Amino acid sequence: LPHQLQLVEVVVQHRRLTPALAVAALDNSTVLQSLRRLRSALQAMDIVAQPGGVGPLWLDSFAEYLRLQALPPAERLHQALHQNIQRFTETPEAEVLERAGSLLHREGDVMATRLRVLVRDYNAE
Repeated sequence: LPHQLQLVEVVVQHRRLTPALAVAALDNSTVLQSLRRLRSALQAMDIVAQPGGVGPLWLDSFAEYLRLQALPPAERLHQALHQNIQRFTETPEAEVLERAGSLLHREGDVMATRLRVLVRDYNAE
């Protein structure tokens, strides 16, 4: 229907969930930056409902977690990134993000990032 809002999901897998899809490993610092750019690009799209048309990115909560732990930003953690992500996934914030569908993790490993996007006229002719 024209002028209807629809929920579209953008999923980036970080561990192999679906064999046919590529994996964007979180130990690559460019992946962290690319996830933020992806969200910004989605927010800038004309068809995305404003404000708040793009759901939360778990990296924002992770950045706040690192700040509160007096740790450097994720891009500068290098070998300690995975360990800190595992600790973060044990927090109440990560549990909320997983329930909201922003983050999929298993046993401390982030399996996928999911951005939920509310769009207008997605199937419009």
